Parts: sequence; C-alpha cells; structure tokens
Amino acid sequence: MQHNTIIIKTISALVALGVIASAKADAQNAPPARPLTLWYQQPAADSAKPMTEGLPIGNGTLGGLILGGVEKERMVLSEINLWTGSQISTDDYSKMGSYQTLGELTVETADKLAEVKEYCSSLLLVVAAGTDYVGDHSRRYRGNDPHGLIEKRLADAAAKSWDQLKAAHLKDDQALFNRMSVDCGKSAADQHALPTDLRKGKAVQTVDPELEALLRKVASPVIKETCEFLEDRLKELPNGTLVVPNGWSPEHGPENVDGVSYCQEIIWDLFNNYVAATDALDLDQDYGKKIAGLRDRLLVPQIGKWGQLQEWMEDIADPNDGHRHTSHLFAVYPGQQIGSTRTPHLAAAARKSLVARIDAKNAQRIAD
Repeated sequence: MQHNTIIIKTISALVALGVIASAKADAQNAPPARPLTLWYQQPAADSAKPMTEGLPIGNGTLGGLILGGVEKERMVLSEINLWTGSQISTDDYSKMGSYQTLGELTVETADKLAEVKEYCSSLLLVVAAGTDYVGDHSRRYRGNDPHGLIEKRLADAAAKSWDQLKAAHLKDDQALFNRMSVDCGKSAADQHALPTDLRKGKAVQTVDPELEALLRKVASPVIKETCEFLEDRLKELPNGTLVVPNGWSPEHGPENVDGVSYCQEIIWDLFNNYVAATDALDLDQDYGKKIAGLRDRLLVPQIGKWGQLQEWMEDIADPNDGHRHTSHLFAVYPGQQIGSTRTPHLAAAARKSLVARIDAKNAQRIAD
C-alpha cells in the first residue's frame, strides 16, 4: 500500500489547470461550418460509463474523454504512467496493481438547460499532468518530482495567446494529418445538418454519399487487409475447425494457447463485418464469400461442464474464480455473435459465467 499512498499524494500536487480564453458562443443546434467535425444535440447518454459515448482527445501521454453538457461539462482525464501496485517486477498479478484514472475535470456554469438558447461551444483549458515514474528498475521506477516541470509547462502555455497556442497545435497536428486526403463525395445539405449520431442512423435507411465513400475507400480496405492477415494466421484443427494460435484471455489464465474464446469472438466479428460491408456496398463479393466460409469454420464459444461460456477451448474455468476481466463475453457486447434471440443457449451460458464471476469476486471481498 505504500506505493498507492505515494501516488495519491503525488496526484494532489501534480495537476494544475488554467482557463486562458473562451471562444464566442454559437447558436444552439446550428450545424458546424467546418468539415471533419463531430457534433451532437445532447450529452453522452450514460456519463457513468464515459467509454461508451465520450469523445476522446489526447497527445499520447495525456488523454481525456469529453462527455458534453450545458450546466455541467465533465471530462475524464488519464495519464499514461499512473499505476498502483508494487515497485518490484513480478508475474504475480496481485502485486502488479492496475491503471488509474487521473481524475475528473468538471466545468459548471450558471446556465439552466431550459434557459439556454446560445452556449459557449469552445473553452480553452490548459491541463498538464505527470508522475515521478521512470522506466528504470535500478531506481525502483522512481524519477524526479514532476511538479516543477508541470508548472513550467503551464506557465509557458499561459504566456501565449489563443492564436499562438492554436497555431502551434495545428503545425504539430497537421504535419501528419494533412499528408493525405480522402474524397468522400457530396452528401445533401439536410444530411450535413444532422448531428453525427442521427446522421449515422439515417445512413442505414437513406444513402449518405460521404459516409458510404468513407466506408468504401477507407474502412473496407483496412478491414480486408486485416482479414487477409488472419486468413494466413488461422490454424486448422484435424476436424477442419479454425482457431487462433498462441492466444491469451487478457491478464487471465494460460498464455500462448490455441482457440481462446476472446480471440475467436473478435475475429468472428471482424469477418462478419466484412461480409456485411461487401453486401451493403456491392463490392468484392467473391472474397466476401470466402471470408463468410472462414467465419463459419471458426471455433464458436463452447459451453462448459458447469454451464458456463468457456473462456478457453479447454474446459478449465473455475466457478470460484473472481477475476475482474470477462474478456470471453466480448461476443455478447460489443460483439454480435451471441444474443438472447439468436443464440439463447450461448446467451444463457454467458449469463452463467458473469453471475459466477460476480459472486466469486464478492466472496473474495468478504473474505478479505
């Protein structure tokens, strides 16, 4: 617990925020004038789970998820080096600790939702964060106190104008981003006027040329290349079933084993998505049929001896195992392979696994 305590104390000193400038207000519900802009008419639906709808930002080491809001804007912050646990290199997971959220940034306004007609669409916040972690075992992974460096970064940013900060950001970002461009056709004005989430939903019913071109020219080729790689990597069992070799159910169980359910389920979804894309776009039908055949030969999740959805090809799961990960339930969500109507027997087994994992974890907490 000593390492945890030090980390928590460090957090209280290492985060500093400065509000430097705000952009002018825009009319509510007005579509953005710039392309490549995601916009919505409402905050994230479930702010308790920011991963589902929050919009990610970051620079590689410092990141955040923006949840939106008028009366209260919430941003979940993360820093790449913020972990708990032992200072000793070990394969004992109980001592390795886990990744920690840095904190949450909340911006509250005096505006009431019912009264808002115009709102501030942009607010510039300078956030700097760091830890004393250093990747050096001889120093017990402890480096210098980060506070001075963080204060210097904030001071340097605060001394610059909005235009200067924006210019520096664009120079850094667009040197990479502008190396290529994609012509996604031309969608109708009423499609441009829709918020991003509604526009995606409408595209299922009415052709949206720009979204279709994005799928055809960018997404579909990337998915196909991944399918081609996996086509060569899959291992055929004596009965013709295909399995992923040398897999691992993340942070749990045996490593480098064939047919791990987590791996199988992800690849089933990938193949299934490519087949759906070839049908929707009316392209590459021959290869789509080939991938459909490979998909149907993949080892599907098995039901184990105590009615659970097997985490591995071998039936070795312990019903008293309270491990926090349930990677083998990917096929339930966000995957599409298992559903209560499509595959009720597998859905029941998945529920059995989840309930057992929760019960075992609660039992461990009571014992501790």
